[in-house]
Amino acid sequence: MFDSNPEPTATTPITVMLRTCKEDITSANVKYYDTADSSFHWVSMVWVSNDPTGMFDYWRATIPASNSEKYYRFQINDGSATAWLNAADITSSEPSSGDFFIIPGFFKTPDSLRKSLHR
Repeated sequence: MFDSNPEPTATTPITVMLRTCKEDITSANVKYYDTADSSFHWVSMVWVSNDPTGMFDYWRATIPASNSEKYYRFQINDGSATAWLNAADITSSEPSSGDFFIIPGFFKTPDSLRKSLHR
């Protein structure tokens, strides 16, 4: 999995990626809870590519930018079967806790440390 920006701001949409075995699923979605409106929202994932080995598929979705906290999980579909993936586990029923999260403006690497990491 991949999060396009580990230090999001209120104006940064977040692109998340999911890696699955090649041709193993039929579709995937991101379900996220937005603290701004206290509601769940859905974003459909799209197939992007295979990895260089040809063994895996990459799926992508973008969660819109805002200054609110968001908690998200993946819904993975294979025909009539559905699985859920979050930070806690992968399950056959939708989880009620343990989601990945986005907190705009919370994480910020100091510039001095960032420069030393890129030497």
